[in-house]
Amino acid sequence: MNDRMEIEIERTIENLRSSMPTKLRKQTTLFTLLRVAVSEMNPILLTCVLGGILVCGYIFTDILSMPTVTVFCTTPLPLLLLFHSYVLRQNEAMRELEDTFCYSYAEMLIARCMVISAYAVLSLVCLCVMVHLTSSVSIIRLLLCGALPTVYLSAALLGVAAKVRSPESISIVAIALWLALCFAMLYFPLNELLLHTSLITFAILLIVGLVLYSISIIQISRRTKYAINFL
Repeated sequence: MNDRMEIEIERTIENLRSSMPTKLRKQTTLFTLLRVAVSEMNPILLTCVLGGILVCGYIFTDILSMPTVTVFCTTPLPLLLLFHSYVLRQNEAMRELEDTFCYSYAEMLIARCMVISAYAVLSLVCLCVMVHLTSSVSIIRLLLCGALPTVYLSAALLGVAAKVRSPESISIVAIALWLALCFAMLYFPLNELLLHTSLITFAILLIVGLVLYSISIIQISRRTKYAINFL
């Protein structure tokens, strides 16, 4: 290839590049992403999940007679179920397709996880109120007992979903975390630990979990195609 041909090729490339439309960079507001994520949720599924959690909480409290353990182990259920329904179902092909949409997979991952976490908190409050009415345990302690696994599982699942391409792998991780939680309930004095741990210790652990959750969201937002405005 001589110099003249190289010059012609470079000139052609420049002409094609200048004729291509420029893709404007946009800034997506978090509120917009959350609104889209909420619209994806099935109200019937949400109602069934909440009703199922309350029924399970009532039965486990009656059978185990350990309100704190019931809240601690039952609270992650809405998170795991909804995470599987709205996040884990996305396969690699769907992720690549969503990256061509107005909002990328990473952006919607953040929004979906935040909406699911908010619903998990709502379920936690309802469950704790019900358990508190049937036991003598402080509702503050019950809320903290349920908030800890919810926050740490949210941070863990969010981090794994952002890095693992296979939804089956994420499902295995979610199931393993849940089985580990049940294993701890059966083989360790979890009830005594939850009853006698100070509320300050619970609060510190909760703050650490919230920090980890926030870090996961920020790291994913930095890898998105467009900037996300959190204000």
